[in-house]
Amino acid sequence: MFEGFDRKRIELGDIVVSCVVGGQDPPVLLLHGGHFFVDQFPVESAKILGDFIAANGTST
Repeated sequence: MFEGFDRKRIELGDIVVSCVVGGQDPPVLLLHGGHFFVDQFPVESAKILGDFIAANGTST
């Protein structure tokens, strides 16, 4: 999952932020906490894209 992306851990004092970075399209920042993980983003982002297309009639 996330082929072509780099996994990173960024330490911010007592907090560690895990992320994946890559791609060539405009950036997207998805923040989460608690019960779900980065590997679930493809499922969640597909839902977001579906909502966007329904509201705007396009994916770009």
